[in-house]
Amino acid sequence: MKPSREGARGLTMNNPAPQARGITLVEVLIALAVIGVGLIAALKAVEQVGRDSHSARARLLASMSAENMLIETKFDAKALAAAQFSASCPQAGLMLTCSREIGPTAHPKFRKVSVEVRDQAGRLLAQRAAFIGTDF
Repeated sequence: MKPSREGARGLTMNNPAPQARGITLVEVLIALAVIGVGLIAALKAVEQVGRDSHSARARLLASMSAENMLIETKFDAKALAAAQFSASCPQAGLMLTCSREIGPTAHPKFRKVSVEVRDQAGRLLAQRAAFIGTDF
């Protein structure tokens, strides 16, 4: 009988130990890096949506202020006498400044009313114009 080359685990020279199956540390680190990049991109997208939402709210409130000033001008004959007017026009806790300019038109019985609304930093948020008849 030949001496056996078989070890305690049944391994032979022709049959080496099977390769370990599993995930290496490098693969785990690469996966974590990919997930991290994805999460950072998602957080930046959420932040941008929040900023856009705040900006849209400010523009909506400024638009309401501009419309209010146009309506006030339409129903106040004294307002049409002033060529330029500026006042604070806060809306829902947002500090805004409304500026109105009244100018002539080609028709003597109409005036052009332009309104601009700016935030505290001076950024233009809304702009409206209307033609208002006088002396009817």
